[in-house]
Amino acid sequence: MNLEQFHHSIRAARDVLRHEGASGAIVIMGSQSILASYSATVLDSRPMMSAEVDIMPIAADAAEVERLSDQLDGSLGQEPRFHESFGFHVDGISINTSVLEGSWFDRLIPEVEQRSGATGRCLDPHDLAAAKLIAGRAKDIEFVDTLVASRLIDPHTVRELLLVISDVRSDRALEHLDRLAAHGLPESQRHRWHANRTQAIADRRARTTEESPAPALKLISHRRE
Repeated sequence: MNLEQFHHSIRAARDVLRHEGASGAIVIMGSQSILASYSATVLDSRPMMSAEVDIMPIAADAAEVERLSDQLDGSLGQEPRFHESFGFHVDGISINTSVLEGSWFDRLIPEVEQRSGATGRCLDPHDLAAAKLIAGRAKDIEFVDTLVASRLIDPHTVRELLLVISDVRSDRALEHLDRLAAHGLPESQRHRWHANRTQAIADRRARTTEESPAPALKLISHRRE
């Protein structure tokens, strides 16, 4: 998937959701969310070959999220003509799809489609990596391995997230991450790497005037506990 297709998915999802009377606010939670943090030119092409974008609508409660997700599947999913026409599709997902650390919504990174102003909130790469390690599928493990080897995430940060996620798969995820750590950021570079990344995220968040969806997502998260 390229950036143009990614932006198309954000734009199309917003339009479908607004037609349903929703705000059009969305969270991208799958592999493609990495495109909000890094240009496709610096990403390994193998993990980005997926033709799907996992999108969660933002709504007042989990039931409405589910309903809107079904609408995305029906309009932009793999079966409709959308995939045949554009070569990719949207998977509507719910807040239960990924296992994430409790305050993940505070770290979302906006991707703004400049032509329409449509904004998709994307997982922080470290939250994405933690979720994929817990999922544990071969393609998820390969994705995280590539991010670590390319020094696009800090294994120490992912480890901190995994340590506070309550899931029976966390230990297995930690074991794999610890084996990867030697191939990641050298300790001598971590401070500068995080400083540069913090500034880059701040610059990206300044591009949108839309309110953060964190309060709504926090409310939904707490209601399902």
